[in-house]
Amino acid sequence: MVQQVMERHSGSIEIITGDENGNSSPDGQKGTTVRLSFPVEGPLRGPTPKATAPDPSEFTALKVLVVDDEPMLRMVVEEMLNSEGHSTSVASGGPEAAEMVSAAHKASEAFDVVISDIEMPVLNGRMLAEIIETQSPDTEVILMTGWVDTRLDLDTISTRVVGLLKKPPRLADITALLSVVARNSVPVIPNDK
Repeated sequence: MVQQVMERHSGSIEIITGDENGNSSPDGQKGTTVRLSFPVEGPLRGPTPKATAPDPSEFTALKVLVVDDEPMLRMVVEEMLNSEGHSTSVASGGPEAAEMVSAAHKASEAFDVVISDIEMPVLNGRMLAEIIETQSPDTEVILMTGWVDTRLDLDTISTRVVGLLKKPPRLADITALLSVVARNSVPVIPNDK
């Protein structure tokens, strides 16, 4: 997962066992060093560019619930979504997610989309999608899977499922599916410029 994140940021990973030259100490006290290298874009010093707000016609902030029984994956996806300006909540499994979806819908604050792992104990992603379809009918679902060769017929699961992500998901893939959700949930206003 770390390698995927580093590749997404055009970085690299170097693993050094022992000291900087690869030598272990006689007492076995030298461990392993993991060096993460990120590319630097632009000058190291100088004026900080002013942040510009995204054009509202091109971006819609969504209310997203991320569901996965793997804490590291939840954290990475949550971080990616937050960095893109979305409002993100997390759940560690299907039962917790079902409660959160139901409570949010009853409070008229429904999630726009739930991104859920397919394979989870107790209440898996397929079952969660079916619950969402009845408990919060305007909430879309994106399923994630770690299986490399997934041949899943999304039409047989739930009408709320808009897509499938491979784990670990890439930001570009998440963004593409979220744009589908945004187009369906927000009226498209023609640009008169």
